[in-house]
Amino acid sequence: MTDAAQDGQLTYKAVFKTFATGGGASTDNGAYRPVSEVMATFYHELGRPVVFYYRSAVEDFLVVTHLEMIDEHFQYDPIFALGLVSAFREFLRSYPNGAARDHIFHCMCKALQLDEQRLVDDAEAATQWATGKSEEEVLAAVTDTAGTDDASQPPVLQALRKCRQADGTYYYSREFGLGIIRLMLLCNVELTLQAAARWAEALRISAIKLQQDVDLYSASMEKLAQTELMYKEAEAREKARIAERLAEKARQAEAKLKQEKSGASAAAAAAAEKSPPES
Repeated sequence: MTDAAQDGQLTYKAVFKTFATGGGASTDNGAYRPVSEVMATFYHELGRPVVFYYRSAVEDFLVVTHLEMIDEHFQYDPIFALGLVSAFREFLRSYPNGAARDHIFHCMCKALQLDEQRLVDDAEAATQWATGKSEEEVLAAVTDTAGTDDASQPPVLQALRKCRQADGTYYYSREFGLGIIRLMLLCNVELTLQAAARWAEALRISAIKLQQDVDLYSASMEKLAQTELMYKEAEAREKARIAERLAEKARQAEAKLKQEKSGASAAAAAAAEKSPPES
């Protein structure tokens, strides 16, 4: 996530001044919330610092999602939910404390004014729908014109068909792209540029955008795995150092105990020599 996180930081810095006094997703009373307010709300609700390594990634999620939701063409759908939930869980999978990670997600949703339970439920429903299906089955369902407007179809399939019907005008957010990537993975599709092109053609979205997201996702996951390995090795070395220090303390304590026992034995022997002989 290093590159994406850095991009998020740059985005945040670039737009902070612009949105400091105006712009942003609208609130219930119709006012527009600046990025600074979103960030302030998040950290106020969180009440604790984010572990340094994950801070940029968390702020990236906040800022980019907020800016995408500003767009007048933005529309919530289960694919957006799947992308946001699954990406957050993947990129923060090794967060030191599971409860703290869940709290971060809760505070993110509150800052973004998103219904956390609906996000999780929609993402889970989309996951269940795609699990066990092949790429051919999913794409065939998307391109099937029979019953296109059938409201009884799973919401995620409805969203995919609606995207196709929009014929290139459907709003493409980063979370939407991540949701498509997650669907591809659930169908055991290898993340290649060719696979991205197939899905983009079926959905009638920009192949270039989806391919860019596939590239970025793959590179980010590789860097994340490398970083996790680095931290695990560092943690193992630290544990080894702690164990060695404890072992050294134990050796010193044992030596001291032996010395004390030896001294006590010598003192006892000296005392015995000084004792008068029995008559």
